[in-house]
Amino acid sequence: MFILLGAIVVVAAIIMLLRVINPKAFDASFLGSLGQPHKPNVRYQRYDEAFERIREKEEVDRILDKIARQGIDKLSRSERETLEVYSRKN
Repeated sequence: MFILLGAIVVVAAIIMLLRVINPKAFDASFLGSLGQPHKPNVRYQRYDEAFERIREKEEVDRILDKIARQGIDKLSRSERETLEVYSRKN
């Protein structure tokens, strides 16, 4: 009984030591995908694209509100560039 427990402790200590020395030695990522890189789901790609469009639209709306409040002369260079890029896209 004590021999088995001692063997388990020794093996665990060796694995922990090897893991400290070389963290990639016991990388278990190959178990899920068999070593192939992760390919993101189309659904998540569409979500990210929609999120980016919403963020861009909110930024343009903020700039347009600033124009309405303060006038177009108060825009910074980056705000003008953002409007130009958005107008070329749409």
